[in-house]
Amino acid sequence: MVRFFGLAHIATVVTSSAAYATLWVNDFLSAYDDDDYEDDPSRFLVGLDVKYWRPTDHGVAVLQLCVDRRCLVFQILRCGAIPDALSDFLSDERFTFIGVKIPEDVRRLTLDYDDV
Repeated sequence: MVRFFGLAHIATVVTSSAAYATLWVNDFLSAYDDDDYEDDPSRFLVGLDVKYWRPTDHGVAVLQLCVDRRCLVFQILRCGAIPDALSDFLSDERFTFIGVKIPEDVRRLTLDYDDV
């Protein structure tokens, strides 16, 4: 747990393990269903950011996802691939991914990892 501005706890997973990333996605998905969308569409907003190993080359090193008080910091470069569950989650049209330069982040992820 990370304390955010001394007020809220944010459950953060930092991993390079495909199994832990898959577990995070499955845990997140089990807490939401389509009926929730009608009640509160904001629950389907997911913060997304990527960090690069070398800004001028390919090399997405880290994928960061955050929703509600759950965050995943996935060290893709150390894992070497994006697990299927995470790839499926990233392409799930029920979710809206928000952040700075999302189109560029998606383009770089697609260039570096064909399975996104």
